[in-house]
Amino acid sequence: MGQGRGKGKNGVGMDHIPAPPDGGWGWFVVLGSFLLHVIINGIFYSFGVFYMEFLTYFKGGIRETARVFSIVPGVALLVGPVASALTNRYGCRAVTIAGAIVAAIGFILSLFAPNIYYLFFSFGVLSGLGFGLMYLPAIVSVSHYFDKKRSLAIGIAVSGSGIGTFIFAPVSKLLVDEYTWKGAVLIEAGIILNCILCGALFRPLVVKHERADIEYDTKKSEKSEKEKLMKSVLKDVVFLLFSISNICTSIGFNMPYIYLPDRAHEYGINKTDATNLISVIGIANTISRVVFGWMADKPWVNRLMLYNTALFICGVATALSPLNNSYPFLICYAAVFGASMGVYVGLNSVVLVDLLGLAKLTNAFGLLLMFQGLATFIGPPIFGWLYDVTGSYDISFYVAGTMVAISGAMLYFLPLVQKCLGSGFGLMYLPAIVSVSHYFDEKRSLATGVVMSGSGIGTFIFAPVSKLLVDEYTWKGAVLIEAGIILNCILCGALFRPLVVKHERADTEYDTKKSEKSEKEKLMKSVLKDVIFLLFTISNICTIIGFMMPYIYLPHRALEYGINKTHATFLISVIGIANTIGRVVFGWMADKPWVNRPMFYNTALIICGMATALSPLNNSFPFLVCYAAVFGASMGVYVVLNSVVLVDLLGLAKLTNAFGLLLMFQGLATFIGPPIAGWLYDGTGSYDISFYVAGTMVAISGAMLYFLPLVQKCLGLSFVFDKCHPKFYDDSVTSKRMVIYYVI
Repeated sequence: MGQGRGKGKNGVGMDHIPAPPDGGWGWFVVLGSFLLHVIINGIFYSFGVFYMEFLTYFKGGIRETARVFSIVPGVALLVGPVASALTNRYGCRAVTIAGAIVAAIGFILSLFAPNIYYLFFSFGVLSGLGFGLMYLPAIVSVSHYFDKKRSLAIGIAVSGSGIGTFIFAPVSKLLVDEYTWKGAVLIEAGIILNCILCGALFRPLVVKHERADIEYDTKKSEKSEKEKLMKSVLKDVVFLLFSISNICTSIGFNMPYIYLPDRAHEYGINKTDATNLISVIGIANTISRVVFGWMADKPWVNRLMLYNTALFICGVATALSPLNNSYPFLICYAAVFGASMGVYVGLNSVVLVDLLGLAKLTNAFGLLLMFQGLATFIGPPIFGWLYDVTGSYDISFYVAGTMVAISGAMLYFLPLVQKCLGSGFGLMYLPAIVSVSHYFDEKRSLATGVVMSGSGIGTFIFAPVSKLLVDEYTWKGAVLIEAGIILNCILCGALFRPLVVKHERADTEYDTKKSEKSEKEKLMKSVLKDVIFLLFTISNICTIIGFMMPYIYLPHRALEYGINKTHATFLISVIGIANTIGRVVFGWMADKPWVNRPMFYNTALIICGMATALSPLNNSFPFLVCYAAVFGASMGVYVVLNSVVLVDLLGLAKLTNAFGLLLMFQGLATFIGPPIAGWLYDGTGSYDISFYVAGTMVAISGAMLYFLPLVQKCLGLSFVFDKCHPKFYDDSVTSKRMVIYYVI
């Protein structure tokens, strides 16, 4: 089956799971799941019809109305862990029937809505809860009945979503035209109740036991075994990386379903043709799920690669779609989007089984749905806000497409990460940071801030100096002179004297090169398996994608808006001044006991991201100077606290390996950001969209780290004293600072 890591046979809890029959009653289970997808997703993906009606009826804003439709999938996905727990206890059949009843009640209560905010609860929370309780069992039940034909079976089941979209988009419009939106909602509530019959088809498997025939149902699993499964999922680095990718996908996933009809209508396409675009997505989606589901079961197909490529194509198509708004072009885009998203939906749970094994599917898929739900709450409101600010959906589609493309691209690096244990890193930068961290503890933030303030001073000095050198000696002469300046770093490196620690037999120099090979490998492996480090790394990747934007493009952007070359270059110097002050001042502040360093770090990133995303709203020189100052100061916090927070999270002993890996991932991200920004400029003739995307990425990088305490709690991490590596210090200088240390 081409399983990713082969956990399916030997994973936790597999002894109590019957062998999938690959047929028999399983095809009736597929039928029930198929019909569920027709109804649930058909109704959901036709929300674009109700969106326009709600805008007119309740006279709300784009953002408020969009929030109703983001709450439905958001809640449906967020209840994934609840649905998995209930499925473990009561089985797929009972949970599905309960979900159908709850969803129908939500639709019926929506008829009495006096305003748009009432729908947040009735249409959003209640219906979303019901959909969530039905969706997880519909996938899990099929997965347990099939093995060799799992991709095909899942593909057929979820193809109901495409057929449902094809059917319900025009049907919903017809119902609204005939009976108003209230009549349409009431009729669809009755249709939802038919899901009770679908759930009745989810008959639990029977497994032979030595003593008796025992029904296999997850609800009979031992509590300790279930807890062991959940913890093993939460500690799985591959699962976390897969979840981060799904979050990026889900941010942009619902954009066309909600906004494409309205966008088409704005460009003069009539209401019927605009609605038909959703049907085109449905047709392509249906064909894709079955065809690629069948293909994915073939031994010559790498399922993960197929999955990644489909996401990347989908993201690029979405980002390019605003370049042409003719009806034939939008039909082509709808077909490409539907087909590629069909691969994503059809293979999502299948790839998850390949990576983690069948025993972990219920828990892992429930958690994955929760992460998708969190992302679903983010996407539509942001895109609605962008429309309110700019008066166009173009920027929203650029951002959504970029997020989906990143979600596919990042999983290409999964094999690379596993093979890069011995990669080399920056030969000057890493020692410059690590050496200072080893010499300081209680004043580590201040010391690192003073050291890294040199970067800000250098930016302030070299921006005008480089310009002067280029003007005087051309770029070749300037490069030659700066090569000579770089050689002075030899003298700087000579100051990095290694620490000396008392040893029982002799005075032994501590230097990383003299560490035992086995110890270094153990440290490296513990870093690579650390979920907290991976989350911190993903945040850094998002930051670096947007980090270089102002340094490279801000002067040119200022020139385009009539600011002279000297003043445009001066903006980089402003960044340098603010950066220098920020690194020292905030480095000093971060050492104070009343400062929560990770929270301080996260907040600075969010401020930086929001400032960058909002900067295109005004291009006057005073405004750009203010932006440059805010960017420089907030990025000063990021740079100075990056290694310090890393020590707080992992401990000083792991700093060299962890910081080296972190720099490698930052380097990979640096290859992504500037070219994408340049490509967006070539495509649009403006830097505005590039700054929107860069700012969004930086803000996301800060926001995602607010969940670190929750992740630590779920993983059962404890607060312990950082005893420091024994080779660094003796007990007399051991720090008593309380830090978060993840023990693998």
